[in-house]
Parts: sequence; structure tokens; C-alpha cells
Amino acid sequence: MTSLRFRFAARAGSLMGATVPAFLLLMGATSPSVAQTACDTIGFAAGTEWSLCWELRQREGLIIRGANYRDKGGVSRSVLFRGSIAEVHVPYHTGTPRFLDVTVSTSGLGANALDLAGSECDGALVNPKVCREIHDRGYAWKFSNSFQIGQEVTYWISSQLGQYTYITSWTFRDDGSFHTELGFTGRLQILRTGSAYARFGSRVNPQAASVPEFGTNHMHNVYWRLDLDVDGFTNDGINRITQVRHTGSSPDPGVNCTIAGTCHINRHIRLKTERVERLAPFKTWHQIDRGTTNLDGRPIGYEIIPEGNQLWTGPRSEPWAAGELFVTRFDGCELFAVNNNSALNPGCRSSAPHVRAMVNGQAVDGADVVLWYNAHFQHVVRDEDQLNMPIEHVGLELQPRSWRHVNTLD
Repeated sequence: MTSLRFRFAARAGSLMGATVPAFLLLMGATSPSVAQTACDTIGFAAGTEWSLCWELRQREGLIIRGANYRDKGGVSRSVLFRGSIAEVHVPYHTGTPRFLDVTVSTSGLGANALDLAGSECDGALVNPKVCREIHDRGYAWKFSNSFQIGQEVTYWISSQLGQYTYITSWTFRDDGSFHTELGFTGRLQILRTGSAYARFGSRVNPQAASVPEFGTNHMHNVYWRLDLDVDGFTNDGINRITQVRHTGSSPDPGVNCTIAGTCHINRHIRLKTERVERLAPFKTWHQIDRGTTNLDGRPIGYEIIPEGNQLWTGPRSEPWAAGELFVTRFDGCELFAVNNNSALNPGCRSSAPHVRAMVNGQAVDGADVVLWYNAHFQHVVRDEDQLNMPIEHVGLELQPRSWRHVNTLD
């Protein structure tokens, strides 16, 4: 067994890392030429640290395993056991095609990952297909004339699926938060001619042309599978946090809460069994460890913060499309949001075929929980999408909540 140590300068400090060979058991169908794993320990100028492993897999592309965070107080705990993209569903507004880019419509994000040029990566190519970058992220906090500049490390790959180029990235910040997103660029996949397509897309050729040509509008529905093991895989709890209107009295004098929009409360509800959750304004979800508390006695955890997501529902033939968050009990055979079958999961002959079927009433409070987050992006074609589409992103943020009794950087 060999190891490689490296150091490279960051604008606001230095980053140390160690890369070692794979030590984790591979799960799922993977081409031997694609499956690769390496592990890093990332230390930041703030005195905090992430240790994690990245893996490149045929279908899911870049996944993260075994991510642990050490805070400024020196306490290190597990955060993310395994994070992956479990499907990219791309239905076009005309009803067809309806691509499932991770499982059946292509050979996968990893199989189609591109070799990167050094000039593309503002950091280090830790693999011909994987870039790791360290960045200043702006203010970590600021009060009056005092401030702290934060840092983050990002791992990313580029996958060519047909005309589309997908950029998968995972970013881990010095304050313990992390962010994952999928970027969409490349070139338009489907162009159609004829005035019948006018309501389903946008005109892309000159208005004076005798035959109109349209770029067909479509959705990108990205499913992330997040197996958060906050301070261990046992004793998880999931809280739904929703802002709701309050019409009762206010503790502040002179306030009339009966006027719509004046007063609100946040309702915290513990989820007891597996659930399909729909997005609503100002709704987040908080995964806690029921057995570990901070110094003020509150349970530690991570909160999922949706980013610019909206409601979308497919036809009845796509039951896995009717939700933004799916809460399930851990099952090692449940890796893909759609087409979760033995062909992709060898040895898993009786696993649920899709994420909606995985929600079957099992208890989750106090169990090992997996969260599946479905982010929607509607691509309404515009002139600027020719010839090379400007990149657009969809993703989500996960923030530590009560990880310490003070700021993770204090």
C-alpha cells in the first residue's frame, strides 16, 4: 500500500491532503475501468478539517463516501456515509422523450466522464477525470470591522451525455456545511421543425426562415441519495420545519396577528415512518442524532436547505416523480431512484424498483435513515443557448445545526 502527500497554496491559507488507495467495499454494477476511489484529509486555515473519500462509478459518476467533519473545538464526527446522484430524469414538454440518464438512457455519468485538461482545473487533477479545487468562499462571518474569510474544497467531474454536458460537483466548507449540484451545459439535444412545436419550445432560427425551427423545452429532475450518518448510523431522527401563519396573540405588544402575513411560527414535526414530502414555501428538513447533544443540550444534526426548487409532478406511470424528499430506512440494495434492479445492483433480486416503492411504512425515528432529494429545473430554451449553452445549476445545501453550541469556526 502506498500513499501520496501533497500541498498546494490557497489564496487564504494552505490545504493539506493525503491520497490513499481504496479501502471501501464497492456497491453496485461498475465497469472495472471506471471504479476508482481515493481518500483525502482536508485541513483549512480556520483550524477545521474534512476527511472524505471520493469514488468514480459507472452509473452514478462522482460519489462521496465516509465524510467526517472536525470543528474548531477539535471534535470530529461522521456526517455523510454515502452521497450520490441516483437519477437524472429529463422529460420533454411534448411528452417524449423521457430520458433516465443515470440508469437506462445512457451508460452513466461515470462511464461518460471526460478526461480533463489541466487548464480546466483550478487546483489539482487527482485523477484524469476528477478535479479538486480549493477556494476562498468570501465571508465566513462579519461583525462591524471584524470578519473571517472562509474556505471550501470542491471535487467535480464533467460527463458528456449526448449533446448535454453535465458537471457534477461536491463542495465541503470550513464551517461544516456542504453543497452538491449538477450543472447543465453543452448543446441543445432536440430541435424540431414546424409551427406545431411553437407552444412546446422556443424559436431558434431566424423569424424570416420559411420553416420555423424550435428548441423543445424540458425538465431536468435530479435525484440525490444522501445517507447521512450524523455521529454514526444509528438513532437518526428527521424533523420537518415549516413556516406557517399565526393568528393568535403575539408576545410583542401592539401587534395584530389576525392581519394576514403579519405573524408566523415555525412548526417542527418529527417524522415517524417513511414519507414522501412535497416542497412548500419555507420548508426544510433537519436530520438529528437522537443520542448526541451539544454543550447546551440540543441534538446535533444537519439541515437540508432547498435551492430555488419548485413543485413538479409527472404522470401516474412515474410515481417516483411525485415528491421532493423521500425519507426511507436504509437498505443497501436501494441505490437508484428509478430502475433500481438486479442488473444495476447485482445480488439484489427483491429490491424496490423505484424510490416511491421504497416508501413502504417502515419506522424511521431511531433507525438508520436515507434521504432522497429531487430538485427540478425547467429549461425554457432561449436564443443564448446557441451554439454553446451557458451553464445553469441545480442543487442543495446541507448546513450543520446545533453541531456546537456556538459557531463552528469560533
